Amino acid sequence: MRNTESGTTASAASIDPSVYPPSPENAPPLAAPTASYRARVFLVLLSLFLFLALYVAMVIGSGYLVCWIWQLPNPRGKGIVLKFGAVFGAAMLFLFFLKGLFKSKSLGLESYARISERDEPISPSPARWSLTPTCMRWSSRVATL
Repeated sequence: MRNTESGTTASAASIDPSVYPPSPENAPPLAAPTASYRARVFLVLLSLFLFLALYVAMVIGSGYLVCWIWQLPNPRGKGIVLKFGAVFGAAMLFLFFLKGLFKSKSLGLESYARISERDEPISPSPARWSLTPTCMRWSSRVATL
């Protein structure tokens, strides 16, 4: 643990043992991942890469569709409107898929709320204040009611 006021580090021997319950005797080693866990992690990673490959294939396929429709022979009469409508629709599909590769959602600081000393009784020091999502503010207010 680090003391924020003085910058010193507390050792494990200086922690009051009455604050925490005793550790269980003969506990199994839970830190080592099992073969089943590793297999599931591998399947999750494989499915993520397969999804990415499928998505990139759909981007390439929709781009190919735009080129293919554009290279079709020009029809006579009102058919030209259908051709350019199909090119426009295929181009919109291509741009929709392409946008999904690069767009990211970012949250601004306006969706966060500053926790005051009254709202957070655990750490009254202003140096420990932090920004917390507004959806998490209700728990500290319910606790004080």
